[in-house]
Amino acid sequence: MNESGSRPQSQSFRELLTGLLPFLLGIDVIFWVVFIPVGLRGDADFAMFYTAGSMVRSGSASQVYDYEVETRFQHELVSKTPAPYTHLPYEAAAFAALSLLDYRAAYWVFLAMNVVFAGLTLLMLQRKGTGRLFIAVLAAFFPLSAAIADGQDSIVLLMIAAGACWLLSRKGEFSAGALLALGLFRFQLVLPIAVLMFIWKRWRFVVGFSISSAVMLALSGAVGGFQQLNVYTMRLLSLGGVAGTEAGYAIATGQLRRMVSLRALFANLVAGSRLAQILTLVLSFVLLIWAGRQGRRLSARLQFAFAVGVSVLVSYHLFVYDLALLLIPMSAVLELALRTDSRNAQVAALIPLIAVPLGVLWRPFLLALPLLVFLIMLKRALREPDHHKTDFSPPLKLEDEQLVSPA
Repeated sequence: MNESGSRPQSQSFRELLTGLLPFLLGIDVIFWVVFIPVGLRGDADFAMFYTAGSMVRSGSASQVYDYEVETRFQHELVSKTPAPYTHLPYEAAAFAALSLLDYRAAYWVFLAMNVVFAGLTLLMLQRKGTGRLFIAVLAAFFPLSAAIADGQDSIVLLMIAAGACWLLSRKGEFSAGALLALGLFRFQLVLPIAVLMFIWKRWRFVVGFSISSAVMLALSGAVGGFQQLNVYTMRLLSLGGVAGTEAGYAIATGQLRRMVSLRALFANLVAGSRLAQILTLVLSFVLLIWAGRQGRRLSARLQFAFAVGVSVLVSYHLFVYDLALLLIPMSAVLELALRTDSRNAQVAALIPLIAVPLGVLWRPFLLALPLLVFLIMLKRALREPDHHKTDFSPPLKLEDEQLVSPA
């Protein structure tokens, strides 16, 4: 109770989250029950990773972007559902060991690995003293379950990004940048973060990211041949509708309706693909400039969390399972909402928890709108002048949570 005799808002917020948990967990369970059988029969996204890993192991890495060869491998090993590999070759090499198993066994092993990765991520994101409700709410976030059941690598990227955030909280900027570059297999999410860290003059982070990125590109060239990097570029341009469509690689209208970024919003609401592309590029640029201004006084850890929130909106290729990355900014505002009476933090924490599962059931491309509101509320919560007055427990130092200008 506060001095006026009323209950603190943070206690009411805890009760609201507790009541919301059964709804969130129920959606997760239903999705797992429905989608795991889909994954086991080879129609989940894990099929493309398994196929690419098999091609690397069998000595066909130089043909990993050859649609006919890739399709033949997938039909023989997994299923008849085509799922072209769209990531850099170095990631395919990481799946070569799993391809030693038959597909169903490999699916179960990778599912178990993703569960472990998710658990490690939650441990890195938890701040001492936030309690079990903090972990339970983040674990119930729908994209986390979607990524695990679909056999996606989004959990791996989330773990990498959470590790980078953890390092930033301990002033390891160079190591954080180098670690984040390991996630270049989803460069559309990683590069906007690096751009914002550059705008904020986090030079050690940028140097670490640049060196590690060069290593990842060199490793990709060594795995599949440097010529394949040119083929990979053309595949991405074809997928994005920027260049001529390569056989088998056009993004269908149905896929665009399932995407959740600004690109998906404009592609589905605006008549004319060229106008939609222009609007996407312009608003993405405006968001990056706005975020660069709004986040410059935040600590490195909070800057990173804010940058992640921006990256999911400006990403050109993004599905619901990719939103698992939002656990990083969500953890920042959820911690603040549980420790203080910040209305901005409470609203920011609730928006993705409620909007994402409802949006998936209705029209996923409209999720860009509540995510834009989330970004605004995230900014307001992180910039509140008195939010750092809370007595944060170790291992955090108080100054890590304060609004400080980078040197």
